[in-house]
Amino acid sequence: MECMRRGSHPPYPPFARGGKSAASGLFSCLAKGGHRGVLRVPLRYARFGIQAIENRSKILQTWKLRRHRCRCCRAFEPASQDVTVSTRQPGSEPVNLTLLISTVAIMLDIASASELPHVRIRASEPGPLIDVPELLRFRDLLWTLAERDLRVRYKQTALGVIWVVLQPLMAALIFAFVFGVVAGLPSEGEPYVVFAFAGMTAWNTFANVLTKVSASLLGNSAMLSKIYFPRLILPLSSVVSALVDSAFSLVLLFVMMAIYRVWPGWGIVFLPVWLVILVVLALGLGLMASSWMVRYRDVAHIIPVALNLGLFISPVAWSMTNVKLSARFLWVLRLNPLTSLLEAFRWSLFGRGAPPLAALAYSLVVAIAVFWMGMMVFKQQERSFADVI
Repeated sequence: MECMRRGSHPPYPPFARGGKSAASGLFSCLAKGGHRGVLRVPLRYARFGIQAIENRSKILQTWKLRRHRCRCCRAFEPASQDVTVSTRQPGSEPVNLTLLISTVAIMLDIASASELPHVRIRASEPGPLIDVPELLRFRDLLWTLAERDLRVRYKQTALGVIWVVLQPLMAALIFAFVFGVVAGLPSEGEPYVVFAFAGMTAWNTFANVLTKVSASLLGNSAMLSKIYFPRLILPLSSVVSALVDSAFSLVLLFVMMAIYRVWPGWGIVFLPVWLVILVVLALGLGLMASSWMVRYRDVAHIIPVALNLGLFISPVAWSMTNVKLSARFLWVLRLNPLTSLLEAFRWSLFGRGAPPLAALAYSLVVAIAVFWMGMMVFKQQERSFADVI
């Protein structure tokens, strides 16, 4: 080295002083002499370094380079070229220290890795279908997301929450004119506006839950890909916000019933039961739709079409007691689980047109089966949401 030729080098190599390991000292010599060409060091230094690597070093350490005033002692530059060290004795073969040090380093890494404890990282076992304790632990997140949805939905709107009741009210007025005035369909002895608005309240509860749950994963894709939380929190928070909208519609429905002097009977106590079955059915369909929507965005275009079709094939603005309905088509309408639920909803409010118990049992079984299938699909694809979305 240049500092050795000028006599400014220390009387012993860097890897032999200060308690530094031989490997780090030898690397520091290479760093200081990392010039192109041949690096010449005394033979006793090379022998000392090689012997110390073989006998004393097990783990490679990092040695901080000390700068000298000479030009050769510069900052370490990781050169890819080989560094050849030749002894000062004439006739001796040069030693390729790059190959030697890399071989020793690999051996030391293997030796040190075998002494370290081994940790096996693997996926956890599948948990229960609904992990209730985990959901309770993140209940604050659920209420926060539900509140955020409500705030964002009606932010910077002139009418605010009035839109919750204005939309079904306008639809009820249109249905009352088309089906009640133009078509002359019966309304079970009740004012057609109240009759249609009651059906729209139940239908909107189902449609809002299905729509919001199916879009809950895509709407919170940033959260899915960055942090951990139970993925079921997102659909459940959408259910909470949809139920708040339904509560406003129910309040307006009771006000309209009071205006038209329509008083509910004792069946009003079963009204929450029908609402729960509607929500369970919509939640099951929404879980399946949200899981498929992560991979196939076409589902987002299918749901509005299916809801528009279901609005007219379900007894939302017309009654099953209509004598104009053909008897051979009644069993086809009964296959729709929403048919008996909508009839039961109006029976709880008006006390007329009670659905058959067999039809209610059928709707209950279908709702439970659909919810179970939705949870199964959601649970199977839950691990891949963050990767695919």
